[in-house]
Order: sequence, then structure tokens, then C-alpha cells
Amino acid sequence: MRKMAPFALSLLSACAATTTASGGEPSGPCNAASVQSALGRPFTVELVADLEGKSGARTSRVIRPGQAVTMDYRPDRLNIELDASDKVAGVKCG
Repeated sequence: MRKMAPFALSLLSACAATTTASGGEPSGPCNAASVQSALGRPFTVELVADLEGKSGARTSRVIRPGQAVTMDYRPDRLNIELDASDKVAGVKCG
């Protein structure tokens, strides 16, 4: 059991190394604050490309109401949430 303690501590320290920006959002290459103006806009493929560029995200995913999504966190991904009428309801990184 004592041999596991250094390993467990290294795992905990790796998790604690994540930095956060003000407001508690994990810092990373994606900046959702810069694309909040998209709220209410109709979904288009061109809009996705524009939001990726403005936010600095390397990738994105579009999430429709009721759609199952994985819970993995990726600081370089922009999540674009749509409402039932395919308008942008939310934009966040992760």
C-alpha cells in the first residue's frame, strides 16, 4: 500500500496543475467569451467556421436538444448548443 502513495500523489498533482482563468473557466486555447454574439443566430456551416476562428478553438461540436454527448473535456473544443429551431442557444469551451 505504501508503494502506491507516491503514485497517487503524482496523479493528484497532475490534476491540480490545471490553471483557471478568472470566473473559474479552465484556461486553454478556446475563448468562448469572444463569440457570445452568436447567441440567437441561425445555425450554418459557415457560422461554425467563423466561431472556431474567432474563439481560437481547434475543433467544435454542434449539440442539438436531447442529443447525447460525451463528458470528456477538451480545452481546444468549442461546443455550440442549438435550440429546437436550430438557433445558437449557447457557446462554451470544453
